[in-house]
Amino acid sequence: MEQTMPATFKKLAFWNLFSFLERSEISEEMVDQWLDELSKDFKVEREQFDFKVGGQRQEGFNRILILEFDCGRGYKLRLEYTPHPEGGEKYLYLSAPHQEKQLMGWWNLENWHPYALSPEELDLLLNYWEQQGGKWTNRNLAHALLHDFVGLESEKATEDYAAKTFAAFNELRIKGFAKVEQKPIAIFYYEDSEYHWRYDRKLGWLFESDQYACYSIRNKAHAKGEEGRFPFEDWNYLMQQIRQEVGQ
Repeated sequence: MEQTMPATFKKLAFWNLFSFLERSEISEEMVDQWLDELSKDFKVEREQFDFKVGGQRQEGFNRILILEFDCGRGYKLRLEYTPHPEGGEKYLYLSAPHQEKQLMGWWNLENWHPYALSPEELDLLLNYWEQQGGKWTNRNLAHALLHDFVGLESEKATEDYAAKTFAAFNELRIKGFAKVEQKPIAIFYYEDSEYHWRYDRKLGWLFESDQYACYSIRNKAHAKGEEGRFPFEDWNYLMQQIRQEVGQ
């Protein structure tokens, strides 16, 4: 049985900040209210940091929303979201049963490398969670939370995916969504970068560009791990297992 969706996920302001990572009309107090409400259903962790004001050392902390998507066999997708009105950030990890979490992609406002999933892989995961039941039976919510980690390789793929994503947001019945001019959908396709999904016999599917490969770490340009290495081996194994589960 599908669980009731937290009220915060019905707020347009939440999705605007989540998708664009900065919104001037949102206050820290609003963000704290959202996290307090979401902490009833999800983990919210505190991360301490130091900064200086007038030469004096001060301490502050971030609150991080942890969203875990069970993939079976001890694997989880883990989305860590740190909301701030002036600049939030999102990190997507793969947690494996035999090692620490492995970075797949991230969004921030400085050096973002988000594209970690193909459209087909996200559909596969959504089908799996819908079949398994539990927290992510609502495929529209899972799609909305993960949609901007998907890499797109053509205008046609972008149009198709944007339509799916817009439909998912509509199905969430977010108050005011259909009336605003700027929809909370962050989908980017860089024609000049010439990204393509290519299969490599050793690493599996890669999101590659011969021009500028810095919007993803799922490629050979990042295989040495200076900015993070995509978990190719674990991901390929997991996708194979999930395909068997959903019969694809």
